[in-house]
Amino acid sequence: MLERALVFLDLETTGATAHSDRITEIGLVEVDHGRHLGEWSSLVNPQRPIPPMIESLTGISAAMVADAPSFAELAQL
Repeated sequence: MLERALVFLDLETTGATAHSDRITEIGLVEVDHGRHLGEWSSLVNPQRPIPPMIESLTGISAAMVADAPSFAELAQL
């Protein structure tokens, strides 16, 4: 076992191109010695359309992220 807690990060995005696609959801899970310590998640408004294939893959629609904070807003937390 590791001597410190770990945080696992999961992202959903509008695609796989780093310079043009954006994050639509962030999820974090913290564990320590196999024990679940906490989790946090948020939808993210990518400020661009979500392609139909990505919506089908992730289940995240434009309507779901319309009122979500932008990544810049979340980064300030």
